[in-house]
Amino acid sequence: MNDHGNKRRAARTKIAVPVILEDGVGISQDISKSGIYMKTAQPYNPGDRVKFTLELEYAVPEGPKHFTYVGRIIRVEKIGDNEYGVASTIDELITLH
Repeated sequence: MNDHGNKRRAARTKIAVPVILEDGVGISQDISKSGIYMKTAQPYNPGDRVKFTLELEYAVPEGPKHFTYVGRIIRVEKIGDNEYGVASTIDELITLH
């Protein structure tokens, strides 16, 4: 049995924010500086490259901040009829706006 928790390089923080994907949307469940776990209707496959944007609506008084990252899908779990739990690495921050 795989113990994914032992492979994590950084502590995770539980946070539920919108995740904008190239072909859909999701909601984060937890995040660290090296990875994210989210729920989405998108059926990714392990190894897929993914580009996603975290939308932090109340991060600063000036308005929402969007952080766009690229990563690689490392685990996918079917958790409902049309819902998946998706774990992805965070390999690179590509934009902040």
